[in-house]
Amino acid sequence: MQSCSSFVLLLTFLRACESTSAQSIIRHDSKGSQKSIAVDAAGVLALDLPEEAGFAETDSLQDRAEAVGTNFHGVSADATRANKSEYSSSSIFCYERDSAKLGNCWAGKPPANTPACTATSGTTVCKCPDTMCDIDQLSFSPPSTGRCAVKKIYVAEGQIHSHNSDLDVTGTTESVYCEKMVLNNQWSQQGCIAPSGSPESKPKDGWFCDSGYTSRNKKCFRKVRYISPKESCWDGWWGSGKCKNHELSYDEYSTACYNGQCVPYAFARNRQECTCSWFGWNFLVACSASSGSCGGHACVLNTGDGKKYCDYATNQNWHSLFG
Repeated sequence: MQSCSSFVLLLTFLRACESTSAQSIIRHDSKGSQKSIAVDAAGVLALDLPEEAGFAETDSLQDRAEAVGTNFHGVSADATRANKSEYSSSSIFCYERDSAKLGNCWAGKPPANTPACTATSGTTVCKCPDTMCDIDQLSFSPPSTGRCAVKKIYVAEGQIHSHNSDLDVTGTTESVYCEKMVLNNQWSQQGCIAPSGSPESKPKDGWFCDSGYTSRNKKCFRKVRYISPKESCWDGWWGSGKCKNHELSYDEYSTACYNGQCVPYAFARNRQECTCSWFGWNFLVACSASSGSCGGHACVLNTGDGKKYCDYATNQNWHSLFG
């Protein structure tokens, strides 16, 4: 099976590229069962749940800090910790050419006139704007977001191929639908919206900044950062910029410092590869990221591929000394 480039789908995030063939490899995974070791927001080491039997149902939001390369037959797990939350998510894949093997799932594909998803779609089946299916309505009143908890992905011309120890899925296009959209409209009550009268930054006057601000790039920046408007955030032992609610783990109103901006945790899907800093925390399986690349979140080992990735579910306090 050859392709000059491919669509690679690891769990629920998609990196798109072009292919000269009618069908591209849209998913590639090893058959071997994989686990990852992670550190939750309380700093507790945790192992992924074992692989479940059954086909094509996978956890989609790094619940229990699963590996980026989780097995094709993945897991569906909730992320409840100490009864704090019922935060969970799942994705179910249907491949057109293998539909008969999957209970004729293609016959259940929603019609073309399925309404577009909004934060208030609830249990009404809706069409997702993209593979992630995150709905950003933070500029609305009240500021809201939608998180798809039950997602179905239909792959046109989709078919599974086995080659040695690998599984490839070929197909042409993906159609993504949400069957359960969780409405989160309490961001203001959670204090995650920037308050009026508290500017993000101020000109620096002299050597010191006002209380609640820290020196950065020759200006004074507020230490507490907010998801709306999307404010910058950063790592650093001295005066880090932390996102409001970064300390929550697997909660509907958890936030993360993702690509240098504060976002709802549900939006921090694509884990960035990282390496350990020479100066910071290092517990072998979890460490401070070099150059502050994880925004203060832990850099965690994925035992599936032996690499480390930013774990945005961890507290934003894994600072590198010179991050």
